[in-house]
Amino acid sequence: MARFEAQYGKGIRDDRRACARLKVAAESARHTLSEQASTTVYLPGLAVGRSIVPFKTELRGDALEASWAPLMARLRKPIEVAMGDARVTAGKLDAILLVGGATRMPRAGSLTPELLEAARARMAGLKLHPRDSLPNATALARAEALFVELTGDLRLRLADEIAVFRAVLEQQRTGEIAEARATLNGLTQAFKTQR
Repeated sequence: MARFEAQYGKGIRDDRRACARLKVAAESARHTLSEQASTTVYLPGLAVGRSIVPFKTELRGDALEASWAPLMARLRKPIEVAMGDARVTAGKLDAILLVGGATRMPRAGSLTPELLEAARARMAGLKLHPRDSLPNATALARAEALFVELTGDLRLRLADEIAVFRAVLEQQRTGEIAEARATLNGLTQAFKTQR
């Protein structure tokens, strides 16, 4: 949002739809940056209030990692303290369970390399986050691909539904995930035929 406000001199924090579209694009960019060095966020017709503006910005992984550095530094200390309090070394750990959105950042894996390296073989049994399961990832990919092709109200409605599905995935409630996925898949299919 700060980049948009700097580029256009107007805020979008009060515009729910514009924020939802920007959030969907930012989430997609964050996922891309976990695998690539850079990505472009491009929203050709971002409706802000009564104006429609094109928004395009280049994001680089190293710049984002630099902004995450203070968070990573704060996360390292509690891990070291907890292990010290428990009098446990990395070699004595049965498993390491990484949870939360920050664990998908590329730097999370390098946060404590000595811990992760010692327990790597034991991590095979980690629970897969619902957002990474094939049906959920497929539903999001299809919806996001269609989102790029749509215009007008259909595009805005799909953006809202994508944002809702992402929020339900983050809450990790199995029953709600299945229902939200079915809704997103149905909407995607309906909008696909209306193009």
